[in-house]
Amino acid sequence: MLTSSVYLRQGISFGQSPRKSKRSSRKSGSQSLKASYVEPVQTEERLSQSPSLDTEDECTNLGISRYECTLNAAAGECKTNREFNFFDVMDLVSKKSPCMLGIDEAGRGPVLGPMVYACAVGPVDRGDELKTLGLADSKTLTEDQREKLLKEMLSRTSWLTSGVHVISPVFITEKMLDRLKTSLNTISHDAAIGLIRSALDAGIHVTEVYVDTVGKAERYQTKLEGLFPQLKICVESKADDTYAIVSAASIFAKVTRDRLLQLWPHSHRGEVPHDTPLGSGYPGDPLTKKYLEACLDPVFGFPPLVRSSWSTATTLLDKRGVHMTWEDDEDFEKMAEAKRLARKREMARGTCKLSAFFAAEVKPESKRALTRRPYFIRSGLEHVENLV
Repeated sequence: MLTSSVYLRQGISFGQSPRKSKRSSRKSGSQSLKASYVEPVQTEERLSQSPSLDTEDECTNLGISRYECTLNAAAGECKTNREFNFFDVMDLVSKKSPCMLGIDEAGRGPVLGPMVYACAVGPVDRGDELKTLGLADSKTLTEDQREKLLKEMLSRTSWLTSGVHVISPVFITEKMLDRLKTSLNTISHDAAIGLIRSALDAGIHVTEVYVDTVGKAERYQTKLEGLFPQLKICVESKADDTYAIVSAASIFAKVTRDRLLQLWPHSHRGEVPHDTPLGSGYPGDPLTKKYLEACLDPVFGFPPLVRSSWSTATTLLDKRGVHMTWEDDEDFEKMAEAKRLARKREMARGTCKLSAFFAAEVKPESKRALTRRPYFIRSGLEHVENLV
């Protein structure tokens, strides 16, 4: 059982820049989640027995260590969506007080990595205290400022808590390339709805919800009001500039995405050297462009880190990938049936060629040496002709 005096330094820890940090050995996802779980009762007992200054330090270390363990677990299962929260650490008084919940996202536009939705939750009557932290839209802050503010918020988990929904690039690609295409707006709405429901299910007395809009604000707000008629809901553009609780969510989302991008397993980055920089993940970043060119396999495309449905990726694949023509089975069957009927009519009229009554000559396949793709070599796959 993890106690608040333990400070786990797995992966990227506070005080280190994600770009300069070294990846350490990581436990399995289930082990990390188990290690990061903290019983609120034990935490309260420890806090009641410690001096005020030590209590604040221990709370900070507890929040940081749990956050880092959870991130490592999420990075270890990078191909699937993950949702985690710290609602259980919130004290009972704060949970039962009328609370406000803010929602924002990070990583909507990048071609690399996950999209992260986050919510911040705190009592309405502590809104002024929240403003004193100096929160702002995460995009207007430097990396060091975001790290410092996140550390400040993690030291206040007894009344200011958060929830995070990590949407993997694999999921985004599958949904956007599916026959019944799912838009990024729909994916975003579902993530936000899931965060609100998780907070309510955790027993938090949420009364107000503030959301940075995706798509048309009026339509989005009407949708949320229909699902949660008991809540006061406000959906606005640039809500992270207006409401401190949304700014807090913005920082949670941005820092989490940046860290996950740096913690992404090298086995899912493609056939590139380990020290290959990813850049910010945005299509206009020169480092990201170089990475996309380096990781592209001309046959199998991009690794799981890349959102293959993005136009940046599809354009590069069309330019440098092996061109293939995929015959539609239905069209092929229709064409074959049409030829069969035409031949039948010719035979009935007696105008069919003599060669139509004989089977076509089958030419033997030429034997030539084939170069195996690295994918098959790495996977240990062998060509099999006879099954025993």
